[in-house]
Amino acid sequence: MTEKLFIAKTITYRGLSILITLFIVYIVTRDILITTGTTAVVEVLKTIWYYSYDKIWNRLGYLTLKANDIEVKKTVKDHRRPIIIGERIRGFVDLMRPFTMVGGLIAGFFLTLLGSKVYGIPFDFPLALYVGVILGLLQGASQTLNQSIREELEIDKITGKANYRPTGKGIISLREGKIFATILFVVSIMCAFLIEPLFGVFIGIISFFGVFYTVPPIRAKRFFLVNNMWQGIARGMLPIFAVFSIFGNPFTSFSIVLASVIGVWMIGAQASKDYGSEVKGDSRYGIQTFFVRLSENQGLYLMGVFMGSAFILLTIFTWLNILHQKFLLMLILIIPSVLILYFLKNNCVAPLLENNMGWISMYLTLALWFIIPALIL
Repeated sequence: MTEKLFIAKTITYRGLSILITLFIVYIVTRDILITTGTTAVVEVLKTIWYYSYDKIWNRLGYLTLKANDIEVKKTVKDHRRPIIIGERIRGFVDLMRPFTMVGGLIAGFFLTLLGSKVYGIPFDFPLALYVGVILGLLQGASQTLNQSIREELEIDKITGKANYRPTGKGIISLREGKIFATILFVVSIMCAFLIEPLFGVFIGIISFFGVFYTVPPIRAKRFFLVNNMWQGIARGMLPIFAVFSIFGNPFTSFSIVLASVIGVWMIGAQASKDYGSEVKGDSRYGIQTFFVRLSENQGLYLMGVFMGSAFILLTIFTWLNILHQKFLLMLILIIPSVLILYFLKNNCVAPLLENNMGWISMYLTLALWFIIPALIL
């Protein structure tokens, strides 16, 4: 009974908080699109901020209250430790992996800025935030689904990462994770349709790639090279076409060549998540990554070939005047690209996250691929 009251209290508090934000923003703006977008932005940013702030203090070993530390009085009939409602909420947030959601938020915001410049339309700050939140939620949905598949959980047990996962710790069941992921996908698509129907279609296509990268019967990660190309298209190419569809024809010479460059780079760079301890689990469950099919040095070399090819394409497109000469400034991203390989080769561990520094650097560099064009154009 007490746990049900806690659940009711949490749901009603969050629901009323959202309604208050909706009411205040609507009174000020009298615009339903800005109202829904701003509310979504505020709620997502507050969630990411809470998660990040709490996790940093937790990792540093300072005053963080954990459910495991709370002594709960139980009757003689039931000696199991209950899962506190706050722990479950934190579990759902952890499933989305907010660090990766920030990448989607940045991509959406700066692609909107870039699109406004390309199509000669005044920049709309609330719209940019709204688009960023949609891409962030989409990323969170994919991460949630990935941790809610039985095979992925078994792989995490082999690599030792199950201890970091709410599904691995039993806080969130696999079924609950799938339901939550579905909700995130649906919300993302619905919000996208509120902006522009074609944008909603593209978000639906990206959702398809996010789902069937992991889920049978396709489970694209099972196939060598398809695994990487799938992610290159979903994370490197489609976001550009999706955001540009808000402003007009998404398939211009500019958008196609820029998407091609980033997509090729992503084909190589995304293999950073498959390095090291991941190889044993991936190999056992038939995930055909660079490092499962090739030796360590060969895998790193192939990553370098794809990432290097992206910079060659960038130079060629600039030489052909398809891209403005300013875009040669993006060659500076060769430096963090090399660092990705260096961090992987030397097994550099991220201090506050369970992944290696190569994986962290990949996400940061991918963000720069979207930030720099928006700033230099």
